[in-house]
Amino acid sequence: MSCLRGLHAADRERIETLAGAAPEHLYDGLLASCCGSSFLLYAEDRDLIPSRTDAEARTFYAQAMACARSNAQLLADRAHHPDTMDERRGAWGGCSRCSHCCIMATAGETGSAAAAAGCSIDPTAFPFLQGQEQGRDEPAPAPVSDGCILRILDSPDHGRRREALLPHARR
Repeated sequence: MSCLRGLHAADRERIETLAGAAPEHLYDGLLASCCGSSFLLYAEDRDLIPSRTDAEARTFYAQAMACARSNAQLLADRAHHPDTMDERRGAWGGCSRCSHCCIMATAGETGSAAAAAGCSIDPTAFPFLQGQEQGRDEPAPAPVSDGCILRILDSPDHGRRREALLPHARR
């Protein structure tokens, strides 16, 4: 629900239009976004990604793409500036970019983003999440507040989703 509220506040017209025309697609996209970030955080926590284990690949991933990095930055921002988290912007675009990069990297290995991840975390299946009408449009993520993104990533439900996603993965 926080994700819908945050996206609606940031991109009211697009979200209201989509809710009226295709509410299932809106719901599926929001669910995909939450599950995608849960999956990425879980996989990062367990060193399942990046798949290359050399220091260069791990450093690049940690600095440029890691969802956990965005989460850690949000937690640090909240510790230093708790009263301005809802005025800050940027985390939504970063999380969307991270998901997109992971999907495209996997697609490069398998030849198909859909085959790599299916609709469940494929950001191209829900272009509205990146502020696009069509998947081929230039991304323009809605200015969802960083406070909203932190509440989503830091919620107890989000942690339980992460644990439920890959119960048999190596720890």
